[in-house]
Amino acid sequence: MGRACRLLLLVVLPTLGFAQEFHVGLKAGVPLTSSFDTKRAPLVSSPIRRYTLGASAELRFGAHFGIEVDVLYKRIGYSATSFCGLRCQPQVISQNPEIITMHISDAVDAKANSWEFPILAKYRLPGTIHPYFAGGFAARRVKLASGRCLSTDERIGSGVPGGFTVTTEIPCRSRLPDRSFAGIAVSTGLEMGREHFRVLPEFRYTRWFQNDSWGIARFASNQAEFLLGFLF
Repeated sequence: MGRACRLLLLVVLPTLGFAQEFHVGLKAGVPLTSSFDTKRAPLVSSPIRRYTLGASAELRFGAHFGIEVDVLYKRIGYSATSFCGLRCQPQVISQNPEIITMHISDAVDAKANSWEFPILAKYRLPGTIHPYFAGGFAARRVKLASGRCLSTDERIGSGVPGGFTVTTEIPCRSRLPDRSFAGIAVSTGLEMGREHFRVLPEFRYTRWFQNDSWGIARFASNQAEFLLGFLF
């Protein structure tokens, strides 16, 4: 997050002396894709969280060009179970060779706070309603908010009639560390309204370069969302 803030200052501060207009506003939206890749991991469930909230600022250079900087927040999370059945055999537990492991599973139910920092160059077309296009750099910080990580070890053997199950709760923070990402974002939308109040509906696509695993699940590389902005 520190690097993203420094980059933001390096990009924005030198342009303040050249900007003709400065606007601030709010953004709210609806994610259209899940934050986790569920296709490669059938046991992962990641419902789409139905909101994105944040603030926006825009520096304008004439009628057509500008730089937009956003701070966007969304809640993300997933539930997942990894399973290891008969392929785990034979595995000897403790000192008793009569006890073998038949079933090992890990379960995670985690929620995280995701903060995104897009910096976008923007071009507006002329007209009463202004279509616009934007693209640029995006950074994201994902921080664990809450989670429950369980490890279940079901053992059975001739020395244990009926077998037994041991469930251990593992601290989620050690398994789900904070993550930082970089990516590119592009968007298209419309700008409507008067000088001191403008409404900007848009579709935005972000491609994250790092899509490494977070516990059992893997982050999705592609992110799409609908955003509604208000500039003052």
